[in-house]
Amino acid sequence: MRKGINIGLIGLGTVGTGVAKILLNQENFIREHEKLSLKLCKIADIDITKDRGIKIPQDILTTNVKDII
Repeated sequence: MRKGINIGLIGLGTVGTGVAKILLNQENFIREHEKLSLKLCKIADIDITKDRGIKIPQDILTTNVKDII
């Protein structure tokens, strides 16, 4: 049985965007090779309209950090 981890990310700067990119684009690879399911559930940032160069589902974006807790 695979373990599942839900992830909330605070901040979409250089590091946060890189982490989001890995979690969103490599989800299947991680699941298959590590036997671990990582799900990016929510991302909080001051400006959620800024183009980060990656496709982020709108339903996981928020400006309220309390939505992650």
